[in-house]
Amino acid sequence: DTLNDCSPNANCTNTNGSYTCSCDTGYSGDGFSCSCSDGDVRLVNGSSVMEGRVEICINNTYGTVCDDRWDALDARVVCRQISQQLDIQIPDAVRPTAGGVFGAGEGEVFLDDLLCLGSEASLLACPRAVSQHSCTHADDAGVVCGEPCQVGMTRLMGVASLTAPHLTNAYIDDALRWGRVEVCVGGAYRTICDDSWDNSAASVVCRQLGFSAYGALGVKSGLYGDGNVPVGLQGVVCSGSEESLLGCSTTPVSGEAFSCQGAEVECQALSTPEANCSD
Repeated sequence: DTLNDCSPNANCTNTNGSYTCSCDTGYSGDGFSCSCSDGDVRLVNGSSVMEGRVEICINNTYGTVCDDRWDALDARVVCRQISQQLDIQIPDAVRPTAGGVFGAGEGEVFLDDLLCLGSEASLLACPRAVSQHSCTHADDAGVVCGEPCQVGMTRLMGVASLTAPHLTNAYIDDALRWGRVEVCVGGAYRTICDDSWDNSAASVVCRQLGFSAYGALGVKSGLYGDGNVPVGLQGVVCSGSEESLLGCSTTPVSGEAFSCQGAEVECQALSTPEANCSD
């Protein structure tokens, strides 16, 4: 074998005059012919297989993903794909990165303005906002999969649309301010039952996430799915001044199999000129 025999998507190594071709990361084949399938993802420049710059295969070529609107829902899809492609178990906790944290990629920026719900099988199945593409590789998105969360941290999951159904002044470019609430308990994110859920509990979540505590709405709509994760809290009763939901009154959860409709919030942005107060 010679260097010229190797696939353009392969590495050629010379050991004592003997050449060996091996496919690049993300490609499969014998080294002479290497390919990837549309929608395959790979993580590049990370310290392990569970982190790095996100690259996606389209037309047998890998390109990057722009960090516009890049968030934990998009990262969750990537980490699930990596788990399946490599046949490894990855904890649910994920952290999206932006601004080319894992270095600048090469070639095309294939995807921009993703609006994943978190449950899609591939990034190619995620909805996208309609916008003009203006990204460079300085904006390459990345992920850290399997990073344990800190106890008491919260996140919003399963965003149903760009418009919160109950807010009268929901601005698209204020970031994601509504969804099903998940809280970190025992190193993993878990859902919260919406029994006893109200605006006071919602204000704790919104403040913790960096949004306004005023006008926060505790919602019981079922619009944002169940997330297929175990329940962490139920019977949550807050005064509204707590630093996290773990400071609120709760009732014990009866086992891993317990399920319920998840608690949801709709938060006001700090920049909102007039709070949507209902009390």
